[in-house]
Amino acid sequence: MTAWRLAGLSNIDTAIDDAIHRSRLAGLLPELRLRAMHDTEARLSVTDDERTEAVRTHDSRTGGMLFEARLTFRFDRLLYGDDEPPLERLRDERRTLRLRVLSLVVEAYGKFLRAEHARNSEPEGSLEREEAFLRAFEARATLDALTEGAFTRDLANGGGG
Repeated sequence: MTAWRLAGLSNIDTAIDDAIHRSRLAGLLPELRLRAMHDTEARLSVTDDERTEAVRTHDSRTGGMLFEARLTFRFDRLLYGDDEPPLERLRDERRTLRLRVLSLVVEAYGKFLRAEHARNSEPEGSLEREEAFLRAFEARATLDALTEGAFTRDLANGGGG
């Protein structure tokens, strides 16, 4: 529908379905976590010297790097991706907006038909006929705004009303 395309609401379900599919496929890839730590370890050793009857302590500190890598597979994402709830909300919002645009088109078309009928049933030159003409013009302008002029082009080709 031209009004949906003009409002940016056409073909959105395909894009949402693709995003959900990509979100689920991400479950095949592992999450990679890397960590590097500086390791300092203090050691205290105590020795008894029997000759002098003294206790000696020795303090040694060693340092190094500790690396850790962790792979986590989240196979639950294959069934239900993390991005699905916001994408489904977006799908519902788009559906609601489509219905609103459709309602505007149907309402404007109904006004146009009623105004055209009133205009054709009133005597030539009467105030009622002029008012019906203005209502029809307003409804036609609304329909053209919603459809980028497709309504008027359809009328010119013999359709639309």
